[in-house]
Amino acid sequence: AGAAMSVDRTREWREAVQAHRARMGLATPAAEILRPPRVAPNAFRTDAATTLQRISAMAAHLLASQPAYALDDGLNGLTEAERDELDASGEAFLKMCTGRID
Repeated sequence: AGAAMSVDRTREWREAVQAHRARMGLATPAAEILRPPRVAPNAFRTDAATTLQRISAMAAHLLASQPAYALDDGLNGLTEAERDELDASGEAFLKMCTGRID
């Protein structure tokens, strides 16, 4: 038994649809000839989207904390304990992301 051979007939299909529609007096928008395939959801894509949302949320949190992080406690900035907590949460988050990527 030989291997199955496939031939890309996309161009011929588009030409046939355009010719048929032209005979009917209709224009043929490109999207009507071959619609883009719908990407089926799967566990990897769902997990990747969730991880991206978490990364975006953490980045926003770190950016919002940056001004207070740079100031010391006496200038209405973060205390040393608050900085340590922020550092620890950032490091834990990076470890989680690294684990998800691996």
